[in-house]
Amino acid sequence: MYSRNIKIAIAALLAVFIFSCDGDTDFKGLYTEPEPPQMGETKTFECKSKPDKGTEWNTVSEYIQTWDGTTWQPPETETVYNEYPSTTSCQYKCAMPYISNGYGACVEDPNPNNKYKLYKCPAMPDGEGYEWNTVSEYWQQSTDQGYSYYPVDDLTTEYNLNSSTTSCQYKCTAGYSWNGTVCTTAASKVFNCNPLPDDSGAYVWNTVSSYSQESSDGGITYSPADDSTTEYNETGSTTSCQFKCAENYTWDGTRCFAWQDAAGYYWYKKDAQPTYNEAAAYCSSIGGSIPSIDQIRFLIQNCTDTVTGGACTVTTSCTTWASCKGTNCDGCSESYGYYSVLSDSGWFWSSTLVSDQTNYVFTVNFDTGGISMASIADNGVAFIRCIKN
Repeated sequence: MYSRNIKIAIAALLAVFIFSCDGDTDFKGLYTEPEPPQMGETKTFECKSKPDKGTEWNTVSEYIQTWDGTTWQPPETETVYNEYPSTTSCQYKCAMPYISNGYGACVEDPNPNNKYKLYKCPAMPDGEGYEWNTVSEYWQQSTDQGYSYYPVDDLTTEYNLNSSTTSCQYKCTAGYSWNGTVCTTAASKVFNCNPLPDDSGAYVWNTVSSYSQESSDGGITYSPADDSTTEYNETGSTTSCQFKCAENYTWDGTRCFAWQDAAGYYWYKKDAQPTYNEAAAYCSSIGGSIPSIDQIRFLIQNCTDTVTGGACTVTTSCTTWASCKGTNCDGCSESYGYYSVLSDSGWFWSSTLVSDQTNYVFTVNFDTGGISMASIADNGVAFIRCIKN
């Protein structure tokens, strides 16, 4: 009798022990320790509460911890008063119109000269795709009896990804992205290619310098992808960044060579209209020079009097305006680009000085094929084709 009762008591005690153990059990019903965290595993640490009156978090009320193999990082912290913001510790500061009493409590400002008011931001766009970044209202303080307040009123609520507690701005909520106008899940943006190798005129886009991208995941990924390298390619593309050689230029495996004339000269154009001194500096930087009037006349076509050997007597051997520049140097009727071997239009510098003028050089106008002159002190009057032998 006693033996049977003892057995029943022992079984009852074992049942209580097994079901009261805090942890998992194996197939035999025995207690097992919880699995340790894995390297890189994360969890959220929620800060202990802060004082209610006159306080706000500085900066977060919770933060993510990561297991480094030994401990959770950043470590757990107590909630304390601190004016320096942090996203990895639990701290609070005083919210206007409260100030610190020096002992961690926030009290109403006793200074009668200080006044406070709450500024409410103008509304942001409607819809679930928008959220404040960071506040929809903020406190303003006046130290001159309410004559002026700081921070100032922000009258315009605008899109901005840089968070602020003193201005009115919004951002796109998770799953939405900014397309330049609105927050949308059907995200789109424009990718701008890196620039061409230089602005000499030797390189042109093949086919685009920018292209549109679309996202189907709220702006996480885009298609076509960013093409961060602008490269030479003779096959046109509207979804990648590539260039080819301009007309009359040739790819040598490394760069585009300028058109070579019958005399063996290579010609390089700068897109802008530089001053004479800027043109000289640019040509020198690429190992060339401003062409003489004889050299640049190699580029004139379809105007009989001003082509090389034509009736116009302006050359490097005849440089006076009075006796060398006659009406036969005026060129032909206007037809833009028609008179240039390289389809240029506009005025172009030469390096040949007009000998009976002060600081003037001869120029060629490819709109007419004519030869004239310009002061080297003038700004933006002529283009430049550098010559390189």
